[in-house]
Amino acid sequence: MFPFMEIARAIATFLPDMLFNPVSPRFFLFWLFALVVSFQYARIAENERRVYGQVRNPAFTQTVHALIQGILAGTVGSFLLVFIGVTFTPEANLGYLILLAVLLMLVSPRFVCLAYAGGLVSLSHLAFGFPTVNVAALMALVAILHLMESGLIRLSGARSATPLFIRNRNRQVVGGFSLQKFWPVPLVVLFLLSVPREILEQGIQMPDWWPLIPVAASYLEEPNVIFQMLPVVAIMGYGDVAISSSPRTRTRRTAGHLCLYSLGLLALALLGGRVPAFLWAAALFSPLGHELVIQRSGKRELSGLPLVSAGDRGVTILDVLPDSPAGRAGLATGDLVLAISGLPVHSRREVRAAMEAHPHNIELLIERVGGQTMVLALARPQEHLPFGIILAPEPGDPAHVEIGQAGMLLSIIRKLRHRFGR
Repeated sequence: MFPFMEIARAIATFLPDMLFNPVSPRFFLFWLFALVVSFQYARIAENERRVYGQVRNPAFTQTVHALIQGILAGTVGSFLLVFIGVTFTPEANLGYLILLAVLLMLVSPRFVCLAYAGGLVSLSHLAFGFPTVNVAALMALVAILHLMESGLIRLSGARSATPLFIRNRNRQVVGGFSLQKFWPVPLVVLFLLSVPREILEQGIQMPDWWPLIPVAASYLEEPNVIFQMLPVVAIMGYGDVAISSSPRTRTRRTAGHLCLYSLGLLALALLGGRVPAFLWAAALFSPLGHELVIQRSGKRELSGLPLVSAGDRGVTILDVLPDSPAGRAGLATGDLVLAISGLPVHSRREVRAAMEAHPHNIELLIERVGGQTMVLALARPQEHLPFGIILAPEPGDPAHVEIGQAGMLLSIIRKLRHRFGR
């Protein structure tokens, strides 16, 4: 029987050392990553303040949530890694994986994902024997990391959506939402190491069927070799846009597709540990399957009609700031404002003029998404506070974000071609 409780306790012992022991080198690494995550959320909050004059997603709150969620996800992911037996040997050249991921990021930011670098490194090993890596273990690691990511996206991906004006691939400026999340994730990974005999005798006895991903017998024949759990730290990130669907629908769909991809890759990795032919399938599926998920999901999102767009009647609400008079009154994305305090409105300028004429209390004639018309009263407790309504873009409005921006390397190449092509 698998020693569930012993493994759970062993994993749990690493967390206090990583989080609270300043002598541990992983303490500094984890909190350095946490600081990087906090800077990302601070950047998002500053952009919201610059665009709307108010922060929709406070950086401190987002960072605290990310820490808690990352620790929970890392605990679950660590248990899966140990249960399956994803193991790396001292000869594994994982440095090539990181280097390739950085180089791919220069082509496009989304290529920093280990699905691409992991697949290419695995294919190189299968074809040329270089670099040295356990393909089944690497593919299983990529699969479990994406399984963790799908859970985090499903849990909180839509909770920090930022409303933005987005220029789509048709060069139109439409209303949408930027979805950005970051998590520092502590993990436990198995390595084969040679240890003193007294430590060897204190280890946890594993069942005969473990590990599910086998390790070369030559390593196990060496004396005093043990599967040892070692803590590592990673940063997980999620970046997406919601244009033709709501942030909640978009993240739920993305999480579902990513979960299916992860389970498929994990199945191929487990089969590859027994039948080498499946290693090729796993190495190919890692980048190609991930790209298919992104392309199909993006095509569906970008080809559909915008969820929020300016029309001929009234003005459309793109979003409502939390803890604002509009939010407390129940206004929501997609509501159509027809009149303010009896004055018909057809543009942002007319809305601003109507609100300035009634700085404390206004009445909104609203047409809800379902077609129901109603009148809502908004009371602003202090004149300097905003009512909290963010309107959809109008013709001529500049975009905050542009879809399809290239990576750093491609941007440089395009600039050089443009300069010398004249």
